[in-house]
Amino acid sequence: MNASLQAIVDTYTSPKQAFAQVRDQHVSAWVPLLLILVSTTAVTTWYFTSVDPQAFMAEQIALSGQTMSPEELAMASEQMAGFLPFSGVMPVLFLLVVYALVALYLHMVASVGTDAELKYGRWFSLVCYAFLPSLVGLITIAVGYAMAGDRYVSFATLDLTSLNNLVLHWPQTHPWTGMINALSLSNLWVALLLIVGFKTLTGASWGGAIVTVLIPFVLLFGGWAAFIVW
Repeated sequence: MNASLQAIVDTYTSPKQAFAQVRDQHVSAWVPLLLILVSTTAVTTWYFTSVDPQAFMAEQIALSGQTMSPEELAMASEQMAGFLPFSGVMPVLFLLVVYALVALYLHMVASVGTDAELKYGRWFSLVCYAFLPSLVGLITIAVGYAMAGDRYVSFATLDLTSLNNLVLHWPQTHPWTGMINALSLSNLWVALLLIVGFKTLTGASWGGAIVTVLIPFVLLFGGWAAFIVW
């Protein structure tokens, strides 16, 4: 436990040292994983169980480009109110899928392209530690929502590390806003840590580590941009 807690701190201050511990199996993936999952569940559940259902539903309708009468909006909001509490769990399930897929991708690339003989669990541990900067985004969301008080605030606008909130300030109805919201400082930090982690675990060159990690990001955001344009 102590080694895992120290590795969490080292991920922010000395990532090479943290990932060397991951490589040598001196730390557990469960500690950072539970930290992120519990924090995510707490923040998202707090938001979705306390947010105004009618304001939330009105925003979703506006984003979809549809229109509703006041009576239809009230009925839809009432139905949404029963579903919103469960929305806090969805991000956790999404994170687990993302972690598993990223770890599988790195494991496959390392097995084919490097001499590293590391089991899947080691790569999953790397991902759990490399994604720790997402806690920074969660903190800004929690602080922003607490400061909002009774005023309705869109969940997407609460992450102060996103490129949109830092620089562009595009409205949520803008077609590119979703993708720009995903381009956050915390996500860029995660990408950098994955690069350092891949190099540390495999001994690959910096160029090889950068290309390996960035390929999925380029494909994801490139496909997203193409879908918006199309």
